[in-house]
Amino acid sequence: MFNNNQQPFQGQQQNPTSSKSSEIQPKPFPNSQQNQIQQGKTFYPNQSVVSQQGQQITGNSKSLITITPTSQNSQFQLQPPQQIYPNPQIQQVVQAPSNLNNQSNMSNQQIQQPQQIKSQVVPPMIFPNLQPPLNQIPRLDFIQVQGNQNIQGNQNIELIQRKQQLNELEKKFQNLSQQKYEFDQKIKSLNQQKTKCQVLIQKLKDKIEEEEKKKNNLSQQLENQQKKLDSELQELQNEFDKIQVERNELQTQLGMEDQKINQLIQEFRDSKRNTNIDQNKQLQSKIEQLESENRKLKEELEVQQENQLNNQTKDNEIQKISEIIERKKKYLQQIQTELKSVNDDIEQQESHIQQRDQNINQMSFDLKQEEKKLKNLVQQVDSMKEEIKLNDDRIRLKTEQINQLEQKTLSALRNSVLVQQISNLKKDVEHQGLIYDQEIKRQQGDLTKSKIMMGNNKKEQKQFEESQRLLRIKQGKELQMKFKDSFGQLEVCFLIDSTASMEPYKLQAQQCVKGSVKAIKDLTQRDVNWSTVCYVDTDILQRLGGMYKQFGFTRDSDELENFIQSVQCTANRDLPEDVEGGMKQMLNNIPWQTKFKLVILICDCPCHGTKYHNYGRDGDYQPDSDITPTIENMIQQEIFFIGIIFTNETVKMYEEIRKIYQRNNKEEYFILSDLRQVPRDQQFQKLTEVLSFASQQATQTNVRTTRTINQTNVIKQTKNQKDNSEDYSSVEALCKVNLQQGLNADNAIRETFKVFRLQMKEESFQQKMKMIQNIGIDDFQLIEENDWDCLRSKNAFAKGAMKAAFLMTKSKFMNSKNEFYVCKTPLNMQPYPNKESALKECILHLVSQKWLRKFYKELEGVTEQITKQIPQLSYSDILLLQDANNKYWLAERFFEGSFVKYNNNWGFVNRSTDEVNKIAQCFSYYTYFKSDYQYMICDIQGVGACLTDPAVCTKNNYKIDPTDTGEEGIGRNIVSFGAVKNMCTNILNALKIEL
Repeated sequence: MFNNNQQPFQGQQQNPTSSKSSEIQPKPFPNSQQNQIQQGKTFYPNQSVVSQQGQQITGNSKSLITITPTSQNSQFQLQPPQQIYPNPQIQQVVQAPSNLNNQSNMSNQQIQQPQQIKSQVVPPMIFPNLQPPLNQIPRLDFIQVQGNQNIQGNQNIELIQRKQQLNELEKKFQNLSQQKYEFDQKIKSLNQQKTKCQVLIQKLKDKIEEEEKKKNNLSQQLENQQKKLDSELQELQNEFDKIQVERNELQTQLGMEDQKINQLIQEFRDSKRNTNIDQNKQLQSKIEQLESENRKLKEELEVQQENQLNNQTKDNEIQKISEIIERKKKYLQQIQTELKSVNDDIEQQESHIQQRDQNINQMSFDLKQEEKKLKNLVQQVDSMKEEIKLNDDRIRLKTEQINQLEQKTLSALRNSVLVQQISNLKKDVEHQGLIYDQEIKRQQGDLTKSKIMMGNNKKEQKQFEESQRLLRIKQGKELQMKFKDSFGQLEVCFLIDSTASMEPYKLQAQQCVKGSVKAIKDLTQRDVNWSTVCYVDTDILQRLGGMYKQFGFTRDSDELENFIQSVQCTANRDLPEDVEGGMKQMLNNIPWQTKFKLVILICDCPCHGTKYHNYGRDGDYQPDSDITPTIENMIQQEIFFIGIIFTNETVKMYEEIRKIYQRNNKEEYFILSDLRQVPRDQQFQKLTEVLSFASQQATQTNVRTTRTINQTNVIKQTKNQKDNSEDYSSVEALCKVNLQQGLNADNAIRETFKVFRLQMKEESFQQKMKMIQNIGIDDFQLIEENDWDCLRSKNAFAKGAMKAAFLMTKSKFMNSKNEFYVCKTPLNMQPYPNKESALKECILHLVSQKWLRKFYKELEGVTEQITKQIPQLSYSDILLLQDANNKYWLAERFFEGSFVKYNNNWGFVNRSTDEVNKIAQCFSYYTYFKSDYQYMICDIQGVGACLTDPAVCTKNNYKIDPTDTGEEGIGRNIVSFGAVKNMCTNILNALKIEL
């Protein structure tokens, strides 16, 4: 019974979501229900929760009952439910006297719950239907009071369950120990295999060294023989040239003497009638003297012819020696082929070893993860043991509290009014349960309808996606046509000297047009528009109406050939021709329209102006003319000028023209070819080669280096061009360096780096994959690795277009070439001052890494449509290194091998037919299509299957990187892509990308 002198207090509601409270709740006690009701507890239809001394306890039932004392005689009154929920719960508030004994208060403090649970937890109880008779002492049929034995039994059950859980954890611990043992055995086996492979590799390396020695010896012998033969050949050639010059001089002298003889004979005949006999004798003696000199010259000519026959014999000997050299070259090629095969075997073995190393690393990582799990499980077991011990103490205290609450509950239930209210409340709860069930059924019906509508929406979504795909394909074809008009046309103008001596060269120009159409298309994927200006000299220009004959641009090469054939060659008054007039007419009257423009000059005589020839002022009617302004006008219009040397007469002119280009720092726009030694009937073939080369120069489809924003419009001429590392990426430049010396104490610095692996967030990539300009450093995450003890080269091993490359290796792998890293800094070779500046340099690499993974993920779903196996390419991981001075470096793995450029950002596309090149070209076009033609990832390059240093071309030229060449870069690449489009069709069609 309650003490009437004590003041009641209000309890607090327990949080039903607490995991701790659910763990320590014991089983229900059905046999002690009446005692529990007398102790002031609340009962629920499905689950009971007993509250002590004024606490509110929520359960799984559908309403809340509050029991409070109403008077000093400890009578209790039922209060209506405080709140009805969709899933109703019954709450109970029991007011208990405040003057509980000190022992009870101490018990409450000892069993206090965690901070998020402010009330104390008591064991839940389950009660059957409440239907007590009103004429008896209040009693509930579903309450059965049990003693402390049932409580103790429930405690034993819970302890048994805890012990079972402990046994299960011990079994898991044993299983994990067994797995660890198996992993150790596997690692041991893999290490043995690795040792065998290393022995095999060492043998192969020894074999390669032997082959290298043999190869070097053979190469040295061949070089010596080649030098000897070259010197002999040069001597013979010099003798032959001397003889040829002497022969030409003698023939010239003979011709002049013949002219003199004929002239004298004619003079003799004219003067014969008017001269006397003495004069006739004098003339006759002079004639005899000339005839004797003529005979001597003929004899000398015969001697020269004999010498020429001897030279032909020497030519035969030279031909035999050349055949011997060719046979030796073939033998050397065979040796090189065998050596390449051995190198391929070594590379294959090294790749296998690398794969095994990766497997070992992965298994080691998995083992560490399992060890962590095992450690966590052991910690869980220990914590559970502690909880079991605590629960034992809590159960003991709870037992005492339950006994007190049972007495209070039985005392409260003697009131018959309370029983009736409880019965009514139960009916209300059941009614609310029916309402709740109906609401659940209604919601399930709505859910079914939603699923049906969702299915229809999925069909509509698929139709919409298909229409969007077709729309993108149509848009892509329209862009291809646009780029073809802008960057797929090449204009060529033949500037032809049409004076009398040029008739044979005019035919060579016609044949050059016919042979160049297909060659230029194959090399550049550009269509050619042809035109010509046929100039003569200023004295004839007036008779032609002030304009030389010309033919505007046409795609039909036959039309141009017919026009050139119809032009009649005309004689003029002096040797120099009006080259400048023809150039001016070509610049002003020919409608140039495309991006790529070429002019080829076909002439055998120079232009006017004494600085361009050796005829002197008497041999030139316009000795003060200067072609310099006209040439500079061509440079300003970015027209490539192709000069052809047919005769010695034009050599000086072309030398002066080259000086003009050099003064304007545009020598790459001038291409000169010497055809003096080429037979006349073969000159058109050389013309075709020169024109094809010039077309590649103009379109830059033969330029493999990466273009940056600050570069000039064209790069230096590739002919005779030396390697310039600044045109390469840092990794490519490093691949060109001999790394045999590696790193040692003399050229390296030991440093300890804090290492972070960089990765783009998946959600950021999905949101911004079509808006690359919005991607920033906040879209990346840093995953901290272990600290590295490293050796780094003191100085940069190489420099690229934008970064310097240092060589780095971990200290424990310093003798292994497989553990090299490329450590990058800006070109000033100083590390990045802060983390943000370093991260900005990684944006393109990490975005390209995400795109490539997305590309392969989509390929996985369509592999059945692709017959050949797809090579697996990947962008290397980027590491951020923090040194002891809090400066930052960028690093990635470096693999020695051949660096391959598959395409660049300015129109170069690799023509190789291997599968790796096919995937690289498909990947570039895939990014362009999937980004809705907003940008293209290009400059695909790397060593083996590892790609690095990509570039990007954006539609709106956001210039997010110095390699962003904008829509012009995209257009150039799309046109050049036509050369490899056919071999990429299979893969792109499988991805539903039509070209």
